Parts: sequence; structure tokens; C-alpha cells
Amino acid sequence: MKNVIDFLWILIPLLILLGTVIGNIFVCLAIILEKRLRNITNYFLMSLAITDLMVALFVMPLSILKFIKGYFPLHSVYCLIWTCLDVLFCTSSIMHLCAISIDRYLSLRYPFKFGLHKTKLRMILKIALVWLLSITMSLPVSLMYVKVT
Repeated sequence: MKNVIDFLWILIPLLILLGTVIGNIFVCLAIILEKRLRNITNYFLMSLAITDLMVALFVMPLSILKFIKGYFPLHSVYCLIWTCLDVLFCTSSIMHLCAISIDRYLSLRYPFKFGLHKTKLRMILKIALVWLLSITMSLPVSLMYVKVT
């Protein structure tokens, strides 16, 4: 019975990881391949899917490894990189959701005025701002490590 429970504690996070990777790849492929989905509004969704894909590829595997082992088994430099990427990508994901919410609100509140100002360049700049804010917010984690060592 104990082996079954141990197996489930490993299997469930791996299934979540696999579902995250596959789901976000499908979102990206849908936007890329379906012409009707290639619009300015979906740039945010594409960027969010890429961010969540990076969480699944760079953060979740080491999180699962740490969860299974009970400690971080790699060198402390990798722990720092993992922590910085975790903070960066999770912050970016949250910031993307906020930006999507604000974009949707403004589109509904001011449909004619806001729609006229929605251009490809402005959307790319907004996504760049989301990433810049995310990097700025995650930077203190790395700077704290440099100060400690």
C-alpha cells in the first residue's frame, strides 16, 4: 500500500507537468495555425502560454525533484537559477493575467475608443512592459544572493 501511495505522489505532479506542457503547446499552435485566432488581442494569450510553458519546462521539473527528494539535490548555483526563474516566470504569468484583465475591461468599457488605439506595436510594447516589470520584480532575488556570497 505504501508503494502505491509513493507512486501516486510521483505520478500526479508528473501528470500535471505533462498536462501543462501539452496544454500550452496546444494554445500556441492554435494561435499560430488558426488564422481567425491571429489577432492583436491574442498576443497576450500567446505570451501567457509561452510564459506558462517556461514554468513547466524550467521550474516544475526541479520542483518535482525537490518534492520527491525532500531537498534540492543540485549545486547551490542551480538552486539560485531555479529560484530566480521561478519568481520571474510566475510573476510574469500573474502580470500577463492582470494585463489581459485590464485589456478586456477597457475593451468592454470603451469599445470604440479603446479599439481604435489597439495596434500591433502597442500590444507588443505592452507585452514588453509586462516582461520588464516581471524582470524588475524578480531581480532582488538574484541581488540578495550576490550580496550573501
